[in-house]
Amino acid sequence: IQIGHAVEFAHPTDSIQKATSADSVIGFVGMIEVSGSDTFALVVNSGVIDVPIETPSSSQPPHTPLTLSSTTAGVLKVASAGEKILAYTMDSVTTSSTSVRVIINPAGLQPITNDEGAVIHSQTYTATNTIGSSWTELFSDLSFTALSTTNKVQIIFNGEFDDKQTTSGGAVISVRITDGESTPKGQEKQVYLVDRDFYQKTTVSLIYSESITPGSSCKYNVEAQEPITGLTSGRTTKGYLIVMEIPR
Repeated sequence: IQIGHAVEFAHPTDSIQKATSADSVIGFVGMIEVSGSDTFALVVNSGVIDVPIETPSSSQPPHTPLTLSSTTAGVLKVASAGEKILAYTMDSVTTSSTSVRVIINPAGLQPITNDEGAVIHSQTYTATNTIGSSWTELFSDLSFTALSTTNKVQIIFNGEFDDKQTTSGGAVISVRITDGESTPKGQEKQVYLVDRDFYQKTTVSLIYSESITPGSSCKYNVEAQEPITGLTSGRTTKGYLIVMEIPR
């Protein structure tokens, strides 16, 4: 399994595998971490991600619907009429393309749930996000309609931040969870990477819970900024955002 592969549960175990049926896809591999002999994959079911595709027979414009390949597990192809749509292309696809950036279609995926019935929504980023003096969103908004049995959500963010491997700057970075409209959720966290002689990197973790109305529309994001003039050499290189619907 590689980043971008469409995946499904590998029953009866709790592991995942490259998807073989469009009807069983739960999401796409957004991040892979290795710990000793164990490999962990974070599966995302909303947002933007680069995915492998079957090379099409003709060029396709942006917003072309994609479904699962019938010949190669975990890989997408241009969808025909009536096929389940898993994602839409964000860029043009040519007859030599083997991958493309897509926006995931959550409505085409099976829900990710845990043993208690909580539904999980998630996104990742693995490309560098530049941070400025104004609040900058790190994800596309994570939006969903809550289940009729959900009255609480828990939002979890984890991201890596550094000082661009430079000895000429340093950075002070503020990070916060928001409602997708720049309204903060919970308290922001501030990190200091101010040693000008050594490369510095740190991990920021945020957790926030709130009650919601069952069946309501929800939207969340994470923002970062560098509020202090002269300490603006910060960036974030990878991170994930998880929202868990907790049933009554």
